[in-house]
Amino acid sequence: IDMRSVNTITIRGNTIAVASSRGIYLSSVSGVEIGGASAGQGNTIGGNSSDGIYATGASTNLTILGNLIQPITTIGGTFANAGHGIWLDGTSNVAIGNGTAGGRNVIGGNLRRGIQGTGTNASVTINGNYIGTDATGNAAVANGQSEGALTKDAISFDNGGTFTNLVIINNVIGGYEAALIEAWNSTGNGLTIQGNNLGLGANG
Repeated sequence: IDMRSVNTITIRGNTIAVASSRGIYLSSVSGVEIGGASAGQGNTIGGNSSDGIYATGASTNLTILGNLIQPITTIGGTFANAGHGIWLDGTSNVAIGNGTAGGRNVIGGNLRRGIQGTGTNASVTINGNYIGTDATGNAAVANGQSEGALTKDAISFDNGGTFTNLVIINNVIGGYEAALIEAWNSTGNGLTIQGNNLGLGANG
């Protein structure tokens, strides 16, 4: 799915798999809802040749809820997204999860990071997701198998980027050999990390 310079888009209830590039590509968009918190609204995004979701070009007002961004079994085997689960590369006003079970994204088994931030990102909230686990939150399904030993991170904002008002709350983040949350080689102003289970499952 490729959306550029469009507004008010809803993407729900799809299986988005085995694309030759990214599962969902957003550039210069506003008001995009990917998934939702009610039954059947989430998407399954897996087996794509790059990132599960990529947003760039000053995209704004993005909501990502209730999706499974993980390996998918299709004809011929089980395939992971070859890039990041979600890559924010210049965005604002982004909600990834909403703190409810229905709005929870499960982001695991992607070959690069679970959530990657580069460029200028403002007002990003990552709330109530399972990152690096299965849908129960208690079995490790790490992202980052194609990353180097020190960069198999769950969430990373880096590469010379800038972030403001980044909120990471109430997530279960596990299954990693490197950092669970990392901000490096970037300029940040306003970072909240609160109420997460880091390195532990949903059951503690």
